Amino acid sequence: MTLRTPLKICFALALATPLLIAAPANAQSVWDGGGVDNNFKTAANWVGDVVPTPGSILTFDGSSRFAPNNDFIAGTAFSGISFASTAAGPFTITGSSINLAGNITDSTQSFTHTINLPLALQITPTINITSFGSLTISSVVSGAFGLNQTGSGLLTLSGTNTFTGDVTVGSGSTLAVASNSNLGAGTGATALTLNGGSTLRVNLPGLPNAAASTTLSATRGIRLVGATASTIDVPAINDGGAVPFRSVIYNGSITDGGSGGALTKLGFGTLALGGSSSYTGPTVVANGTLKLDFSQATAPADNTNILYHGVAPGALTMGGAPAGLGNDSLDRLIITGKSGASTSQTFASTTFKFGQGIVQTINNGGTANLDLGAVSVQPGGHVLFIPPSSGTGTTIHTSTSVASTGGILGGWATFQNPPPNTQPNTGNLNPPGATNYPSLNLAMGNTWATIDGSGKIVGYTDYTDYSLRITNPVTSIADTGPIIPNGALHPNVNANTNLKFDAVAVNAAATPIMVNTNGAGTTTNINTIAFNSQSLSTFSIGQGNTLRLGQYGGIFKQDMNNANNAHLFLGGDGSVQTGNGVQAAFRPKMQEPSPRVQRPVVRGRSWLPPITVRARVKAH
Repeated sequence: MTLRTPLKICFALALATPLLIAAPANAQSVWDGGGVDNNFKTAANWVGDVVPTPGSILTFDGSSRFAPNNDFIAGTAFSGISFASTAAGPFTITGSSINLAGNITDSTQSFTHTINLPLALQITPTINITSFGSLTISSVVSGAFGLNQTGSGLLTLSGTNTFTGDVTVGSGSTLAVASNSNLGAGTGATALTLNGGSTLRVNLPGLPNAAASTTLSATRGIRLVGATASTIDVPAINDGGAVPFRSVIYNGSITDGGSGGALTKLGFGTLALGGSSSYTGPTVVANGTLKLDFSQATAPADNTNILYHGVAPGALTMGGAPAGLGNDSLDRLIITGKSGASTSQTFASTTFKFGQGIVQTINNGGTANLDLGAVSVQPGGHVLFIPPSSGTGTTIHTSTSVASTGGILGGWATFQNPPPNTQPNTGNLNPPGATNYPSLNLAMGNTWATIDGSGKIVGYTDYTDYSLRITNPVTSIADTGPIIPNGALHPNVNANTNLKFDAVAVNAAATPIMVNTNGAGTTTNINTIAFNSQSLSTFSIGQGNTLRLGQYGGIFKQDMNNANNAHLFLGGDGSVQTGNGVQAAFRPKMQEPSPRVQRPVVRGRSWLPPITVRARVKAH
């Protein structure tokens, strides 16, 4: 009997002790909001009226009580959070902190859900957001782990996060932040990994037309993975007024780990880079500004190549992204030099796609050199080259020749000389002398762009002047080409002629410019027409005659001191043609009756004076 006593005692203790049964691993609790309050511990808020147990996966669904409150003790562990595809409204979760031991899934396409309670990471969770889905984590995320975003939805991090692991953004995913702290405290070359096809969007505080800036930590390396471009988006408004200086500054390194990573800059804000980046794929400035700043202490010590440092130069593309409703297209590359030093940035090639492009160098007390490689253009592309406002020796080079394009790069490329009154971070691009446009952000050239014998892009001066020698009223530089006396242009011009006339002088003579006399039946080739005009100008083709503009030419109103009253009439009963050829993307586009030449043709400024065709139009 004595042997049974301990057994009896043990049996009695077992009966007296509550039975502890572990919850099944990753059990799922589904919120239906059927309770009388918003608390987690209210059983009626969950399907089956069962309160979740620690370690469960919490799924939020239903059509009521969209503000669940975690009233478990702080630090209770749960194995995941999900939002069902059938959720009838946007959920905002608040309350005590959660030790997150699993993933986060958002399967809802119609709403933005918000997690507004602290998350202490126990693993690196995968945050999967469905297409058209949106999830905001506005509370602090902490722990010795990172975040891995997948899916094709939008994740917004807005808390002052302290987690120390890497952030990885998957292909098709968009991660939105407003400041460096939203990305946590991770450091190292892979602290922020952008897979090909992913987007990092930096939504700066304030209205999109108000100045703002933020700096991403230079110790937070950015890695681009895969040949498909990753995007950094800096939203802003470009509605024709002064472009707001909304800037993201990053002086760290962008690498690709040998994957051939590519970068696209999107949004009308500025991405300013001041470190050494060695990714090897193409760079695209789809819209907005990319600034390469050699004045930063973190810039390359050898003063060469903020992009493609230590690797073969890659290709640059400017433009190509839609401006959006109410905005004007603008894509801009700025190279800022270093005081007392000669700096250089080289690209293998440069392509200008549709949109207003600007390439600008700023000496900053040194010499800022830029080599664009071979330059090409696609339909609707245009570029304005702006040299420094002070200093000498700065160059913008290209390996492209102008031998077969009438002595200029083309009707798509203009040059501003002298440069703006102010540096570009003020948003003012007006050159000196543009006195009638003080409140507008107009990127204005005052001559065509050409290339000198050394490959340097410079302003064109070799115009054929009509009637008298013309001196640029802004630069005081006289043209250097021949002068055609009063009378018919034919046969004094040819397919390489870049004609310029002073409309005031022509009007004073009370005689229109004649291509040829009526009935001559001639076809006259000319590359470009440029005019300084403050009044109505008439350009008579003549009955039975044809004026043919160059394939690579255009019509250019160069005067910048007159806002609205300048007109050019191409008149008579003749016809206007454009040069033909394999690539004729930059022909003047004309329609009957009496149309204006459309925006891709006139290259003086970002809005057009009336240019009216009073002739039968032939285009081929």
